[in-house]
Amino acid sequence: MGWALPWLAFISLAEDIWDKEGFPPDQKLLAWLQAHRHPALDEVAVLLSRLGGMEGTGSFGLGLIGGLLLAGRRRPAGLVGAGLGGAWLLQLAGKALLQRRRPEEWSPLVEEPLIPATVYSFPSGHAMAAAALAATGILLLWPSRWRWPMVGLGTGWAGAMGVARVYLGAHYPSDVLAGWLGSVGWVVGLYLLGFHPPREAPRRQ
Repeated sequence: MGWALPWLAFISLAEDIWDKEGFPPDQKLLAWLQAHRHPALDEVAVLLSRLGGMEGTGSFGLGLIGGLLLAGRRRPAGLVGAGLGGAWLLQLAGKALLQRRRPEEWSPLVEEPLIPATVYSFPSGHAMAAAALAATGILLLWPSRWRWPMVGLGTGWAGAMGVARVYLGAHYPSDVLAGWLGSVGWVVGLYLLGFHPPREAPRRQ
């Protein structure tokens, strides 16, 4: 269910975009955030976008992979690499296939030299990267006592990134929601297929 339900929801959203029906709450949520812009919030949103972009997330991911490999944790390192790399490829494929243009409100803030962006928006690459990083961390730490702190930190990071992208006008809320769902389904699927710790065989009495 951890991978099937997110993917079914992602496909449903993609079908709505493909059929040009849109996602009903998109315009209301976007308009509400646009109406509450403030210079201080602009700076926070731009900072989050920079940290969650390809350079920021890629650098953090490579550092994490390197640290895990040095510690002899090849399986977790593989999950981090496959999770982030796959999420990046999936968002590129989604944008190329659906070609949904960004909101008209995006240009005032998301432009050079602030946050350069491609013309297409579905799904959100920032949301996918943040959710992939969060889901990977939660799965890797789930057997430990750090699971709940990671759940809070990961969901908080992914949530803040998604809100920042909509606030900036770079994405519709459905772009962000699709990014979260796609990454969760992708990472959980990877984990189940080959990256979860091997189970110990039951001992015979």
